[in-house]
Amino acid sequence: MPDSVPPMFDYRGVEARCKVQLVTAGVEEAAERIASRYLGSDAGPAYAATTADDLLLRLEPDALRVWDFADEYA
Repeated sequence: MPDSVPPMFDYRGVEARCKVQLVTAGVEEAAERIASRYLGSDAGPAYAATTADDLLLRLEPDALRVWDFADEYA
């Protein structure tokens, strides 16, 4: 495909660069909070009790880049 023809996809994007921490403390409580947020106060804790997660990845944002070229190729 020639360089002058744009590819057939969306020209919007987000890039997040983060520092990562591996966290083992408080995993059960975090899993319950997350599940309750998406599944509700009844189903959330029930679902969290069935998971065997023992590790969380904590992402600390360092840099964020957003782009939108959709108008240029409309």
